[in-house]
Amino acid sequence: MTTTLLTLALLLPAAPVPAPKDTTPKGPPPRVVVVSVQPDGAPFIQHTRTQMVPEQRARAVQVGQQVQTVTETVRVPVMVTVNLMLDGKGVEVYGADGKKIDPKDVRKRVAKPVAALISADGKPVDPFYLRLAREGTLVIVVPATDADGPPLRKDFSAPDQPKKDVGPKQPVEKRLPVEKR
Repeated sequence: MTTTLLTLALLLPAAPVPAPKDTTPKGPPPRVVVVSVQPDGAPFIQHTRTQMVPEQRARAVQVGQQVQTVTETVRVPVMVTVNLMLDGKGVEVYGADGKKIDPKDVRKRVAKPVAALISADGKPVDPFYLRLAREGTLVIVVPATDADGPPLRKDFSAPDQPKKDVGPKQPVEKRLPVEKR
């Protein structure tokens, strides 16, 4: 009898386990950052991001029968270290449980550098990702201004964004490779 029940249990299909309701996140995953403290006790985030910076380059071009040197502006990716103050305008800090944390309490929680999560799109982080966070983890939401990261304070940040590249001002008929000597 026991053998028969065991055989039936192995051969009969098991009932499917219902999938959790929130299997698909509704937003992008948060980034992991380090929250540090300034000497005056103000918490801030320091992270690295890629910024496109204009650079002047000279190259040889053939216009008609003449070879001329043309200087043009190109945009070059540069890694920039950025500091974001957590007590700034529009910055909200939450716990991993989703409850908002008062800015005064953030100073108490950050006595030394700690890891935190920052929203990638300026909206609250989806609970799907918060399941991975440990209790006590800070979750920071900053209004998104561009795809490169959170907005920057002018007095404690990287240089202003460069203006758009306008390219060469004269028509170029044929481009020749530049030989380095």
